[in-house]
Formats: sequence, structure tokens, C-alpha cells
Amino acid sequence: MKKESKTWSPPGRPWELELLAFIFVLTSLVIPLYVELSYDEASPERIENLSLVARAEMERNQDQPSWKDLTMVFWGIAIVGLYLVHLVMAGAAFRWNSTPFTYLFAPLIFAMITYYRLFWLSQRTNDIGTIVSGGALEISMWILGILSITFLVARVRMARYRIQFRNVEWDIVSSTKLDKTYFELCANFTPLVYPPREYRVCEHGLMIEGWLFLMPLPFELIHSVEAAKHATYLTSGHYVATSAKTLLRIQLNDTPNPIFISPVQRKEMLEYCEKILAPRHGGTWAGATKSGDKQTRHGAATETHPGLRAQRKSQAEAKHSGKH
Repeated sequence: MKKESKTWSPPGRPWELELLAFIFVLTSLVIPLYVELSYDEASPERIENLSLVARAEMERNQDQPSWKDLTMVFWGIAIVGLYLVHLVMAGAAFRWNSTPFTYLFAPLIFAMITYYRLFWLSQRTNDIGTIVSGGALEISMWILGILSITFLVARVRMARYRIQFRNVEWDIVSSTKLDKTYFELCANFTPLVYPPREYRVCEHGLMIEGWLFLMPLPFELIHSVEAAKHATYLTSGHYVATSAKTLLRIQLNDTPNPIFISPVQRKEMLEYCEKILAPRHGGTWAGATKSGDKQTRHGAATETHPGLRAQRKSQAEAKHSGKH
């Protein structure tokens, strides 16, 4: 039991993505500052061509804070403050998602700040123009490159977390159903960022697997699972689904917003979850009648085997002993 509890523990903070975001924070602070200071350093030839009065004026101006110095301080405070906001939002994110939303786009935000600062500097002198040009193609390549790095790191994070479940025997593995109703669900924004790939369930919980994330939901966390007939953009919840036709509504114990999934094997997965959750509701769980199933509530509650594998195994043993 202790081993299973450790396996189904929350993912925790994604340190790989945290390190990536912190690297881009340092990049947005250091690189523009280095470029600006390098440009402001006057070459020996330039100083020799100045008159004594001009040299004295330059030295006097260097001893006084300028608008340029204040701008550098402003950017430093803004970037650090933005990073603190990122940390607060990450701490408030759904703790069962291995890749919180803020970690997917924080590197891009800080990278674009770096790009903007370099572009602003390039407008002051032609010497920096070779670094960034501000062209649409260059900006697109910059964004694509940052997102590619972020998604690659997210996959590494996802693979590392998946190691916890290497010994889990899944009773049902179902792919997600994809149809044109996916675009209706995209109004809830979540399906755009977290498109699912498949769903897995065993006697201990349900796993939602996407291209960039894992979302384990132990049955201790789940209050109920029921079929959802229809959902619109007004229906609140987290849609980790790609179809509005095969939705399952998962209500958790510690959050008011349900999670919606869309497995191809909707009926099998619903019945399986009912068998696991029914004993926790005293055998009168209403979800047993919402599945479209012909079983009675009592019938759904009496089948309390921990999993289909265990049920098949016991049937095989009984059949074998009958032959002898």
C-alpha cells in the first residue's frame, strides 16, 4: 500500500522546466546588458579624436546616472518581478499535472523580452543590427526555436515522471476519440494546450497521458465518474478531451471544477470506475445508473473486484480447479 501511495504521488515541481525558465530569465537580464555596455565603451581612436572639452564632458556625464541607467534598472526590476509572478502562478497550478501551463510559456516570454531589448538596442546603432533585424521570419524562427526547446524539455520531464508507473499493470488502455466536436471544446482553451493521447486505468487510479504531460488521478482523489451527455463553452471544467460525444465527467474531492475526458472505450472505462468507486458510496452511487448500463445500483455495488485482471485471474483458477 505504501508503494502504491508513492507511485501515485503528485508529480511535484518540474525542475527541468524550472531550470529552463531560469536560464531564459538570466538571458533576458545579462545579454542585453552586455551588448549595451560593449557598445558604450568608446574605442581609443574615438577618444583621441575628441577635444579636451569633449573629453571632460564625457567623463562628467559618466559620473552621473542617465536615463539609460534608469532603463536598465527598470528592466531588471520588471524581469525579476515577472519571474516571481511565474513562481506564484506555478505554485497555484493544478498539482496533478506534470507540466503546469506557466512552465510551457514562461521561457518564451523571457526569450521575447530578450529579443525586444536587443531590437531596441539595434535601433540606436548599426553595430548591433547584425544580431536581430525585427523581421517577421526572424521572429517566427525565434518563437519556433524557443517552443521546440521547451517542448523537448517537457517530454524529458514527462519521461522521467513516467518511470514511477513502470510496474503498473493497466486494465484498460483507451485512445482518445477525435472528431469535429474538438473545435467546440477548444473554446475552453485547455484542449488546445493539453491535447490528450490516451487514457489508462488500473485498480489504483486513472492516468491521462498527453503529448507533453501526464495527469495521474488516484481513486482516493476521485469522488465520482459519470457520463456527460453534452458540454458547451459555458460548462466549467478542465477539458482534457478531443470529442464532445464520448465525454466522461470526473469529479474530484478537493476541487469544484470537474475534469472531462473522451476515451474511445467510454462504456468499459465508466463501468470499471463504477466498480471501484461504488463501495465508497455505500452501494448507492448514482453514477451506476447514469452510464446507460442495465445493472441496478445494488448490482454495480456488489461487483467490487479490484480490477479486471484480478477478476479474470480468479475465473481462470476456478475453471482450472474444476477440471481437476
